[in-house]
Order: sequence, then structure tokens, then C-alpha cells
Amino acid sequence: MLLTRSLALLLCLLASPLWAAGDAHHEGVPVKPIIYAAINFATLLIVLSLALRKPLKEFFSSRKLLISQDIEESSKLKQAAQDKYQDFEQRLKNITQESQSLVEELKKTGELEKAKLLEEAMAHAEALRKNAQTMMNQELIKAKEALKRESVKLASELAEELLRQNFNAEDQKRVVEKYLSKMEALA
Repeated sequence: MLLTRSLALLLCLLASPLWAAGDAHHEGVPVKPIIYAAINFATLLIVLSLALRKPLKEFFSSRKLLISQDIEESSKLKQAAQDKYQDFEQRLKNITQESQSLVEELKKTGELEKAKLLEEAMAHAEALRKNAQTMMNQELIKAKEALKRESVKLASELAEELLRQNFNAEDQKRVVEKYLSKMEALA
């Protein structure tokens, strides 16, 4: 590196006197200044190429490596994005089928639930009918019993009234004698 810089400095020093010695008042096209400028430019290029060779080489190689890594990463990301896209597209296709199957399943479940509710309602109605029938029978029995009691009461009252009106002392004597004779026969 030091050698390269030294060589570049030496070339610059050599080119300077040549440049200064040029005749600026020549008639026609001045050739010497063009030659000196070309030498200066060539020297500059040589110095720059020698001085910047290693850093430029390192820069470009690292840049090449970085770009290749970026390209690899981009291709991986692109592949991942394509995979996700295909996955989403497949899921989108499947979602239509899933929604149709879900609708059908819900319809079947609804029909089963409807049938179950109807069956439960029918069973409940039958139970209510039986319960009402039982209650009606019980009420009928109670009403018959009440009617019997009332009939017996009325019959006994009527019989008592009839006995009072039609039963005299002679009938009473005859009933008592009959009762006593039955008791004697049993004893």
C-alpha cells in the first residue's frame, strides 16, 4: 500500500513540471497541453486503481455476497408467499364446501330437533290428556259419592218422615217383638 502511494506521488510530481512547461501561446492546436493532460489523467487512473483496488475488490465482493444473500432471502420469501397464497386459495375453495356441508348439517340437526320437539310435545300433550282424564274420573267419582251421600241423606230424611207419618204405636210394638224374637233365637 505504501509503495502504491509513493509511486502515485512520484508520477504526480513528474507530471507537474511537464504541465507547467507547456507553451500556452502556440498557434494552432496546442499538442503539449493535451499530452500533459492525458499523462496526468493516466497517472490519476493508475494511482486510483492501485490505491482503490483492494477496497473496491472487498466492497464489490461483499456487495456481491450481500446481493446474493438478498436474492436468496427474497426467493425464500417469495416461495413462502406463494405457499401461503396457495394455502389460502385452497382454504377458500374448501370454505365453500365447508359452508355447504355446515348448512346441510345444520338443516339435519334442525330437522332432528324439530322431530324431537314434536315428539316431546306429543308426549306432553298425551300426559296432559291422561292427567286431565284421571282428574275428570276422580272428580266424577267424588261427584258420585257426593250424590250418593246426598241421595242417602234425602232418602233417610224421606223415610224418617214417612215413618213418622205412617208408623203408629201398634207398628212400633210389632217391630220390637219381632226384634226380640230374633234375638232370643240367636241366643
